[in-house]
Amino acid sequence: MFRYTFSWLISLLPAMALATGPTPSALSGVATGGDAIVQTGAYCPDRATTYLILEEMTVALEGVTRAQESLLVLDDAATASIVLARADAALALAIGRGSGARVGTLIDAALSAEKDGHPKANLAWFPLLKEALQGLPEDATRAAARAQIAHAEDILQGQADGDEIQALLKAKQILQCDPLHIPLRQSRAQMERLQRDMLLGEKPSADRFNTLSDLVRRALQAGLDRLVEVQGP
Repeated sequence: MFRYTFSWLISLLPAMALATGPTPSALSGVATGGDAIVQTGAYCPDRATTYLILEEMTVALEGVTRAQESLLVLDDAATASIVLARADAALALAIGRGSGARVGTLIDAALSAEKDGHPKANLAWFPLLKEALQGLPEDATRAAARAQIAHAEDILQGQADGDEIQALLKAKQILQCDPLHIPLRQSRAQMERLQRDMLLGEKPSADRFNTLSDLVRRALQAGLDRLVEVQGP
């Protein structure tokens, strides 16, 4: 079985530095209240955080490969399920890495609280959101995210008109790194489908495992591109 190792990925950096440019930013933006426009989906992690994300994605990719072999070659569904669960945990860690991503995770929790049938239940999450925002650098991006979160809180308290869910989603998008987070979230969605089917006694096809592997590789490529970008020439 071919094993994906982090050292192997890092060995690709010199060649990639010549072949790739900076990670593309999102096309849309959000006004901060002044002249600056903050690009959404372009709040990408620093060098140290990117290394951690790459390590976790490497663990996830190797886990998917092992699970595929266990299930489709060795017919060992129990081992495949355990390995997939570990890979899923690694993906979850990768998605939550970085101060912006942590705020995004709290926003997800606030949105889930509203879905539970209590329209104002997510108000309890706003003190945590504000505290988490303090860990971000004081710049236009933080100001834009803070403005959206404050607007959502005002809506819930009846002090402003609008849709608090959309305001929270905008804040999350401002603090997200699309090249990394989109394939990572797609990977987790595919992972959940595989795990659900296996729990029901179904055997996912090789194509479905390959789809999951391709999504994780796409996120890995974005992480390596980001590492080249933050390391500079």
